[in-house]
Amino acid sequence: SQLKRNDLPRAKLQNLYSKLTSVSDNQIKSQFKIDNLNCNIDVLVVNLAEISDDQIAISEEEISDYYNLHKEDKFSIPESVTLEYVLFENIDPTDLDSTDIVDLQDSLLQLAIDFSSDASIMTFNEALKEYELSITDTIDVTESFSNNSGIPFQMGFLRQAVRFAFDNSVGNSSEAFTSDNGIAVFNILEKKSASYKNISDVEQSIKRSLSKDKKIEYSKNYLKNIDLSKNWNTLSENPLIDLNEDVTSTIGGNFQVIGRSSELAGAVKEMDIGNISDVIESSNQIFVFKLK
Repeated sequence: SQLKRNDLPRAKLQNLYSKLTSVSDNQIKSQFKIDNLNCNIDVLVVNLAEISDDQIAISEEEISDYYNLHKEDKFSIPESVTLEYVLFENIDPTDLDSTDIVDLQDSLLQLAIDFSSDASIMTFNEALKEYELSITDTIDVTESFSNNSGIPFQMGFLRQAVRFAFDNSVGNSSEAFTSDNGIAVFNILEKKSASYKNISDVEQSIKRSLSKDKKIEYSKNYLKNIDLSKNWNTLSENPLIDLNEDVTSTIGGNFQVIGRSSELAGAVKEMDIGNISDVIESSNQIFVFKLK
């Protein structure tokens, strides 16, 4: 009897799950059309490259507003630590037997440990002179995981070096860290607080972004304000517009020139032959199309 009492709610729950994952006949029919039904269109595309920069005005206020709006996500400079390091590169195993490789690698490790120990007692530069070594490189590291935190990619994922940098003071030297291409000993040169790029340094990149956005808006307005009922061959005499005739693909497929567009696919399903679409923005084009 206990089993029967538990069966009913379990059956109800199973029924609810089955309804959540069900697909209607209309959904199947719609997806079938998108995947299998071909359509033929004429496409008017605005050529963004033909819109001159002279037609796009960008004020200092717009540049400042863009900078302030995107200051955190685009123009911030994270806290970082400047490190110099010596790399004791791995032994080249070419023409060496396995015993020699092990012995030489052990000697290399011992040399790195000795250098690290002496660098912590004297200064890093004094240890360099003592061991007749030179700095391999100087790098800036951050705590983020992006771009390997500033550690050279040849060295691999060396998180312990990053932790050393942020957990210790300027002038401190690290222990010997084993990396993919050798054994490294680091020294902290400088610590830099988080900051922002100067607006003067990023002004040109801001102008490029604003110019692209404005050219897209200009293109949309241009297509919205021309008479699309006219002969499209005549309209395409304007250098701003390219006409592509008889472009064919499945509704959800990849159309020549404009690529794949979910907005186009959605529009086609609601259009009749001869209809003209609204202005559509894809990842790299602004266009309208006529369903043939």
